[in-house]
Amino acid sequence: MAKRFFLTWLVASACAYPSTGSAQQAPPAAGDGSSAGAFGRLFSWGEAKADAITQSQDGVYPELGGLITGAGLSIGPGFRHHVFGDRALVDVSAAVSSRRYTMMQSRLEWPRLFNDRLAVGGQAKYQDFTQINFFGIGPDSQKADQTNYRLTSLDIAAFATVRPQKWVSITGRAGLLRRVDVGSGTSSLHPSTDEEFSEATASGLTRTPTYVHAEVAVEGDTRDVPGYPSSGGRYRLSVASFHDRDFGQYSFRRVEAVAVQYV
Repeated sequence: MAKRFFLTWLVASACAYPSTGSAQQAPPAAGDGSSAGAFGRLFSWGEAKADAITQSQDGVYPELGGLITGAGLSIGPGFRHHVFGDRALVDVSAAVSSRRYTMMQSRLEWPRLFNDRLAVGGQAKYQDFTQINFFGIGPDSQKADQTNYRLTSLDIAAFATVRPQKWVSITGRAGLLRRVDVGSGTSSLHPSTDEEFSEATASGLTRTPTYVHAEVAVEGDTRDVPGYPSSGGRYRLSVASFHDRDFGQYSFRRVEAVAVQYV
């Protein structure tokens, strides 16, 4: 169970989906207060507005997201262009954060097939997370045991989304998660995970396999606008399976549920 828990956490942070926080989220730094919260909300609003302006236009745009919770503020360049008679979309972007987390991705998608009922595509995404917090495994972990580790990965995947109704989507995704590597964390505030833990106490710390993964997700989205809504909600349930192709001992399954209602 400990092995499965730790590897679930590692691979969850490496996947290409927008993160909901949970295990990767760093505790608030000393001095965080209302001004930091207000700035975060302002940045989220700007990110949403920039995405709304550029998502349907060709050309260069600012990439303000794409990293996990705890990365800090991030920014980078992006380029989007329609091809094949505007039926397909090519998107390439990169970002770096204030904590030196980096991301590079390229995507080819046919987003509006069969009268907007079907979208298919593929994506390659490289990620380098330099200082992910780790406190140990299980309910006996202590805040005083805080360490950090570095995680790099390359995920190559294909996906398809069916929309039986405008507000309902069913997505299938399958791919290969390669070069999953756990290294020494770069934070100077806490020791590196490999200095305080071992393979026996943090399974998967020194042996990180290649994963074949598949996921099915169902989502309902009734938000008034997708970027920065003021009403409606978003509800998502996903089931994913990760198969250890190298060692045969780190395979696991993951279930995620998200429910957000805007008032």
